[in-house]
Amino acid sequence: MKAWKLTLLTICCFFTVSGLVLFSACAKDPCTQLKCKNGSACTEGFCRCQTGYEGAECEFKTVNRFIGTYIGYNHCGENTPLLDTLDVYQVAEPNVLEFHLRNNNPQQKFQGPAVGYSVIVPDFVQDSIVRKVNLSVDHQEISMFVERDFHTDKVSNNEVCLFSGTKN
Repeated sequence: MKAWKLTLLTICCFFTVSGLVLFSACAKDPCTQLKCKNGSACTEGFCRCQTGYEGAECEFKTVNRFIGTYIGYNHCGENTPLLDTLDVYQVAEPNVLEFHLRNNNPQQKFQGPAVGYSVIVPDFVQDSIVRKVNLSVDHQEISMFVERDFHTDKVSNNEVCLFSGTKN
C-alpha cells in the first residue's frame, strides 16, 4: 500500500509540474509578432519609435505626410486672397522640413521639425520684429499661419497671413 501511495504521489507531482511548464510555455511574448523598424524597440507589445518615425512598426517617416507642392490661396490681413504655391521638402534627417511660398516673399524660407501633424518653427525675434509660424497638415490639405509683429517707439503693427492649399 505504501508503494501505491508513493507511486500515486509521484504521478500527481509529475502532472502538476508538466501542467505548469505547459501553461507557462503558452504565454506568448507580445513582441515576437512585431518587426519594429528604423531603430525602434518593442516594449510591452508596442514599438517605441525613434524621432521622425511612426506607425505600428515605425515603418513610416513623419515628414512624408508634408513633403510636396500645395496649390492654394494666401490671405494677408484685409488684402484680397492671392493664388500661391507652397513647396515643402526635407532638409535634414530624420524629420526637419523647409517650406516657402513661391509668390509671396519667396526668399523667406521656414524650417522646423515635423511632429505628428504639425511643423514646429521656432519664433523669430530680431530687433523690433517678432515672427511666429505654424504649419499643419490634414491628409491632402495644408495650412500655414504666419504672424508678424513690428514694434517701433511709436507704432505697433501686426500682420497675419494664412495660406490654405491642397497637395498637387
